Amino acid sequence: MKTSKKDKILEFGCGTGYMITYQLLQEGYNIKGCDIDKKSIDLVEMILKESGLDKNGLINIDIFSINEKFDVIIASEVFEYI
Repeated sequence: MKTSKKDKILEFGCGTGYMITYQLLQEGYNIKGCDIDKKSIDLVEMILKESGLDKNGLINIDIFSINEKFDVIIASEVFEYI
């Protein structure tokens, strides 16, 4: 499946979001990153602000509390913690 920039993407367990969420936001993708670690989200929000990118693409939340639908879910380096 090929992902387009119109697809709604969620990076579940994004950590600081720097490796995937940040990179895809820079490329213009419609992506949100979520993680339960507030310190990680705070760090990448600062990076996004300094880069002029929308920090609303990050959520400090448990995945079970998300009430949106996504076309693509990324769970990179997450399953080893479950």
